[in-house]
Amino acid sequence: MDRSPMARFRRAAEQRQGLRYSEELKELGRRHAAQAVAEGRSMRAAARELGIGEVTLGRWLAEVSGAVGAFGEVVIMEPRPSEGVTLFSPLGWRVEGLSVSDLMGVLAALK
Repeated sequence: MDRSPMARFRRAAEQRQGLRYSEELKELGRRHAAQAVAEGRSMRAAARELGIGEVTLGRWLAEVSGAVGAFGEVVIMEPRPSEGVTLFSPLGWRVEGLSVSDLMGVLAALK
């Protein structure tokens, strides 16, 4: 029997009663999304792997991040000079290719 978090999520999701997901399932989904993004996959891919909608996964992430607005909490990591900055928001937004100063301007405008 597969005991991976993905297998546990899928089994529990299939057996859930009603329309809502339990907090335990949401937390498994959040962990999977964090791992997926850390490995360079998109939020869309993480949601697809879980068998849920990207918007649903974004809501789950926003529940714990205290997200306000379109981006919620933002973490800017070391940019790769040739590629620019990639921003991943808890709600699934992805912005690529901007310089740090351009990205800061976008974020300031969204406040």
